[in-house]
Amino acid sequence: DTLVTADATTQADLFSSQSSGGGPEPTACRDAAFGKTVWYSFQPDRRGVVEVRTGGYDTVVSVFRYAEASSALGALVDCDDKAGAGEDLFARVEPGMSYAIQVGGADRGTGPASGTLQVTVDLFGDRDADDVFDQLDQCPDLRGIGDRGGCPPRLRTSPVLRWTTTASGVRVVDLRIPALPRGTSVQLRCQRRCGLSQTLAMPRGGTANLRALARRGLSNGASVELRLTHPAAGGDYAYGAIGEYFRYDVRGHDVRRLRRCLLPGSSTPRRSCR
Repeated sequence: DTLVTADATTQADLFSSQSSGGGPEPTACRDAAFGKTVWYSFQPDRRGVVEVRTGGYDTVVSVFRYAEASSALGALVDCDDKAGAGEDLFARVEPGMSYAIQVGGADRGTGPASGTLQVTVDLFGDRDADDVFDQLDQCPDLRGIGDRGGCPPRLRTSPVLRWTTTASGVRVVDLRIPALPRGTSVQLRCQRRCGLSQTLAMPRGGTANLRALARRGLSNGASVELRLTHPAAGGDYAYGAIGEYFRYDVRGHDVRRLRRCLLPGSSTPRRSCR
């Protein structure tokens, strides 16, 4: 949009309905004053980030919640008051909500700036709200981080299971899981003719030794499940991690392994977690 704002004004009660006053139009963003404003309203059709770019002269840009039915201005979402011939504001928005964009001429002590103004508004979808736009997000429905393509980290490790055969099945010699990141949780459950459960917290990471299962006999039909998860914390694990699931089924004198993944915060195994 391109328009000339030399005759633009600010209003004492611009966004009020006839039955209730809405107060004067805002004319400050942090410590920056402005005037000669223009307004736009919109309703995003998806969760994401709206980008408002201006050019032509020094402006201040604000995005507000907006009650369309009553024309009442709501809470400020964000504003940009950097000095210079244009602004570039990014603000997070939600579908089903109404928003108002205010663009005013910055007043750096000599009165509000005005002239030929260019305003461009774009909406970038970000349905998992991880600040990686859907067009670039390799996991658009799973909150992650930018340097992983918008995906959370994955606990890529593999247990080491050693066993010997017995007359009725196998006997576990050793079960350990190497190279676990700090903060990993390990849950073991042995079922079907083997009642056993164990949970290990790994605050420092390293190798988890499942000694509860060592030297235990597992008869034909027994099943051992391992769930490796990492809760949300910070850094690479701000939204948790894609966990690992392993199941070991005793079949005669052999052990068959099944590997799956776990979505952050879930204990249900899946074939794919992207």
